[in-house]
Amino acid sequence: MKRHLKERSQEFKLREEYTKSIFDLIIKETCYQESILIENFLKNKDK
Repeated sequence: MKRHLKERSQEFKLREEYTKSIFDLIIKETCYQESILIENFLKNKDK
C-alpha cells in the first residue's frame, strides 16, 4: 500500500499524505454510496 501511494503521489504530483487522504475520502464516499444503493434495493425488493 505504501509503495502504491508513493507512485500515485508522484503521478498526481502531490505529497504522499495528501494522496492518502484523497483516497481515504474516495473510499468512504464510495462505501456510503454503495450502502445507499443497497438500502434502496432492499426497500424496493419488498414492493
